[in-house]
Amino acid sequence: MNIYYRYDTKKLCDAAGTEIYNTNYYPRFPVQSSVAVDWYFLRLNRSTNTIEAVDVSFVSAWSLALDKDFASATNVMARAENTNINSNDAAHGHLSAVINTNTEKFISVTDGHDTVPCYGQLKALNSFAQKIEAFKFPIIADGDLDLSVDPPPANITNYYTKAESDGRYLLKSRRIETLGAYVINANTDVTVGNGKWYFPPVPSSFDRMKLIIPGASVIIPGITNATTVQIYNVTKSVDMLSSAISIPSEATKGTGTVDTSNNTVAAGDILRVDVDSASDTAPKGLLVTLDFNFHN
Repeated sequence: MNIYYRYDTKKLCDAAGTEIYNTNYYPRFPVQSSVAVDWYFLRLNRSTNTIEAVDVSFVSAWSLALDKDFASATNVMARAENTNINSNDAAHGHLSAVINTNTEKFISVTDGHDTVPCYGQLKALNSFAQKIEAFKFPIIADGDLDLSVDPPPANITNYYTKAESDGRYLLKSRRIETLGAYVINANTDVTVGNGKWYFPPVPSSFDRMKLIIPGASVIIPGITNATTVQIYNVTKSVDMLSSAISIPSEATKGTGTVDTSNNTVAAGDILRVDVDSASDTAPKGLLVTLDFNFHN
């Protein structure tokens, strides 16, 4: 999953830097032995009035934890230490983490519930393992567990049977998950070319999901002829859209048509954004959103 966070306001946001307050868009953590998280620090550059990445390469180590209340008397629900957090791209505000939520406490908190409001905390540490700053954010703990894929801890006796788990999975399989990208800066012309943006590897929570709604928008509309955007699965070497996203002349947004033969993604797939054509007077700024679920 992708988590975008405003470094300046200490709030969750989307890829464009807009703060998120709707619980439907909070990060959702399922019961899995390895949940992949890509974290992006963003902030508003007030001199240019644009959203930009934040260089956090000064941080020596990181830790990520999830819990219901972070009470000192109890263990957290899940934790990823620095060895499971990749900070190679920290200069661009990007961290990659893998966290194990298939724990006794995580399952006990979510037992009997589809979703439970909880919290996450990403902690920045110096070279002496002292806290520099802690970034707290709301999450949703998801009680779904597919026992055929990820068995529960040995000490848990009160968990869903396989039939119950599959039934809950089917009920919730129409939930939409979104990937978003701020592809081109708001003050920059949109130009034709492949690889304008590469999404991080598709997280495990998206495995076997299908792209259902591709969309794109520009900050300043182009004039004369449409701007078209294609989504390409680099791993599978296929276009995911049978008709590229089309943003008409003098419009700010558009959508495309999904190729139902090539719209399924697997964990680890690399997706990229290609601009196939641009208006004669080029638009400025480009944002792309991709909605996925388990059904066409």
